Amino acid sequence: MTHLFHYALRPGGYLFLGPSENIVGAPDLFRALDKTHRIFQRNETLARPPLSIPLPAAHLGRPANVVSLGTAARLGKEAPASVQVLERLLVQHFSPAWVVINSHGDVVYFSPRTGRYLEPPPGAPSTNLIDMARKSIRLDLRTAVHQAHRTGSTVTREDLIVEANGEMQRINLIVRPVRELGEDNGLLMVVFQELGPPRSRQETEAEDQGSTAGDSIAQQLESELRMTKEHLQATVEELETSNEELTSANEELLSTNEELQSSNEELQTSKEEMQSVNEELETINAELAKKVEQLDSAHSDLQNLFESTQVASVYLDKELHIKKFTPAATQVFRLVQTDVGRSINDIVPRFTDSNLPESVRDVVRNFGARERLVQLADGSATYMARILPYRSVSNVIDGVVLTFVDVTALTRAQTRQAELAAIVESSLDAIVAHDPDGIITTWNASAARMFGYNAQEAVGKSISLIVPPEKHAESENLHARVRRGELVEPFESVRLTREGHRLPVSIIVSAIRNTQGQISGASASFRDLTDALRAKETLQSEILHRDQFMAVLSHELRGPMAPLRMSLDVLRMPAASLEQAEKAKAMMERQLGQLTNLVDQLLDVSRISRGKIAMDMKVVNLTQLLTAVVDDYRVFIESQGLVFNVKLPQGGLWVHGDSTRLTQAVGNVLHNAGKFTDQGSVDFDLGHDESRRWAVLIVRDSGTGMNPEQLADLFQPFRQADRTLDRTKGGLGLGLVLTKGLIESHGGTVEAHSNGIGSGSQFTIRLPLIQGARMDSPEPAREATKAAPSKENGEPWRVLVVEDNPDAGDSLRFALELSGYEVRVAPDGNTALELAQKIKPNVVLCDIGLPGSMDGYAVAAAFRADPALTNTHLVALTGYGREQDQSRALKAGFELHLRKPTDIAALRRAIASLRGRR
Repeated sequence: MTHLFHYALRPGGYLFLGPSENIVGAPDLFRALDKTHRIFQRNETLARPPLSIPLPAAHLGRPANVVSLGTAARLGKEAPASVQVLERLLVQHFSPAWVVINSHGDVVYFSPRTGRYLEPPPGAPSTNLIDMARKSIRLDLRTAVHQAHRTGSTVTREDLIVEANGEMQRINLIVRPVRELGEDNGLLMVVFQELGPPRSRQETEAEDQGSTAGDSIAQQLESELRMTKEHLQATVEELETSNEELTSANEELLSTNEELQSSNEELQTSKEEMQSVNEELETINAELAKKVEQLDSAHSDLQNLFESTQVASVYLDKELHIKKFTPAATQVFRLVQTDVGRSINDIVPRFTDSNLPESVRDVVRNFGARERLVQLADGSATYMARILPYRSVSNVIDGVVLTFVDVTALTRAQTRQAELAAIVESSLDAIVAHDPDGIITTWNASAARMFGYNAQEAVGKSISLIVPPEKHAESENLHARVRRGELVEPFESVRLTREGHRLPVSIIVSAIRNTQGQISGASASFRDLTDALRAKETLQSEILHRDQFMAVLSHELRGPMAPLRMSLDVLRMPAASLEQAEKAKAMMERQLGQLTNLVDQLLDVSRISRGKIAMDMKVVNLTQLLTAVVDDYRVFIESQGLVFNVKLPQGGLWVHGDSTRLTQAVGNVLHNAGKFTDQGSVDFDLGHDESRRWAVLIVRDSGTGMNPEQLADLFQPFRQADRTLDRTKGGLGLGLVLTKGLIESHGGTVEAHSNGIGSGSQFTIRLPLIQGARMDSPEPAREATKAAPSKENGEPWRVLVVEDNPDAGDSLRFALELSGYEVRVAPDGNTALELAQKIKPNVVLCDIGLPGSMDGYAVAAAFRADPALTNTHLVALTGYGREQDQSRALKAGFELHLRKPTDIAALRRAIASLRGRR
């Protein structure tokens, strides 16, 4: 790890270690800054990775200009890898031998050719430079290294002789600090600079003798003396350093001796204290013996308390193991005495709370109390479960305490009380309770809504707060009867609101009894009768209008019946002429149309009131449509002796609408204008508003007019201005109701205005226009009515009529036979199926309401299920004319749905439309 830390740190980085850690195995990688706090600084070292130090050419001892200019130019252009190879060759073959040592004198890097100056020492392997140096230079090397470390500068020893392998080599010994790798790294470079080539011993001695002869003996002695002084100086410095270290060690030993003496004194004091503690322990032992007796007594008391208490308690340790439980706990858990020591999770409780284990663990974790209601699985009892941390005498949490208090009676009482309170509070009736003195004690929300006082304002006040002055005697008499315990029947009276309004109410009063059965007050329930009285008045009005409508309906239905009966008698008279017979037939057709119109109006009003009226919405040119309506009603209005003024716009007004329903709505207004105007004119004005968003139709007449009462009821069903007995104007009063419903179904509005009786009336109809649309397509042409051919391939079509009314069936048979059809009549579904198997009819006209087991829908289903009758056309001919009736008939298999009554022309057209279908 030391090498890894060294690799990871940046140069000069710091390493912080724990108090029990230290640099082990590679002391040269880090420098200690603070040994006490284990702070070290990274050293730059050549051990990992090895250093590659290029040396200048001047240090190689060779001329720098031995390379030709051409070669130098070529080498300068080659890759940097070539230069590194050349530098490595230069260092290996031409540079002096050198090594790098650390502050301990150990070699961390060797250059080539150091064997002439260094050799491994005998014994254990060592990289110490002094141990490896040749004996002849060992003393000078030691002195130079010591001096370089001390001074931090380069030290040179000149002209030293090294003997190796019988050869003598003169060298300069250079020791230089390597500051380039860091100021305080402790690294030294030791260079062995050779002075000339190596010589033999004889050559060296001869050279020395010649040199000695030439030099003076005094110079040689001075040189040796200087060297000796330097060696002695280095030795003295080393001795001084050793002396300082010994002095420091001596001071530390003295300090240790003093600490030992102090410890001895403290031990003596501790011995005396131990004797005192021993005496105190004997006293405490006696007190503990007394406490044990007291604890035994308390334990006995607690044991008896556990046995007699009705509170179920279970004591758990931190691991939720049972330590103790009371006998009452067996009613909550299925416990026996041998369960002590088991986990509470292994015990199945008798209640339904599945979150108890999690709640217990939460109390163990958070030391907070928990409380909840739990109920036995059979619902027989309810308990208040409390989960508390178990605290020892030293206030240490040592487990959990579970207690279960039986609150069954309390819970039931609270539930009953809450139910009663909820009933009182949510009651729509005002409920007011008061004490025997008439002071209000209870005031529910409905009382606040009914009388205007909130609970804070009413509670504490006298009940006379809501009693009118003339009813005080009635109220006092009522309270006296309640105090006597008499039963008071419900009655109606009047009470006052906060605003002083008199409120009709229905009152029910009952006595309130306490737990001893004594009367402690009274409770009064008030029900507002305002809506009931208003509904009663409305109902009476509706009954009156219904009776009036039934009388009108009877009159209107009997009116057409009299001409029908008389016309029928005319047709039966042999003396009736052909002209009289034709007039009678025309009269019968008009009266029958009037009856049909009355029934259609009733059905349309029913559909509109339920929102079920069908609309065929298309883009309609309102100008073109109402032009046709005006033409249709012009004859009727002018026949009444009235002037019909019509104003229509030049361009088209386009709306989304049902042409038939719009014609019906506007026609009703025009018909009423002509019917209720005796003289004068009817004005018809169609245009648009200023914003061109609405089409506006105004129909104005100079007729009888209406008073405000009639205007208010104008658009109500069965209302009509003509209420005289002669009923000269006729009708059911449904026309304007239909108009309003149809116009509003198109998103429009209808308004009526009159200045009073005799001043005429004005009706304004508004319909939304289509914005920004160009509607140039013409109205579709009406399809011409085609005559219904009664034969196919020369043979008459066979028609089967299924009708339970003999007169209706026979009249239909006569009319169809006169039209050229072959007709058979069946009174019920079963007969119709049997007859169809024989005659194979082309068309079946079937009623829906048939006697027996098969109605019209069942007949249609039977026909469609029979392969022999698959090609038979089915037409429903019924009095059921609602949209859902039509949809059900088509789903049952009918191809057409015709509503009774229908004329023979419409029936022939319907049969003709089936020709060609299969």
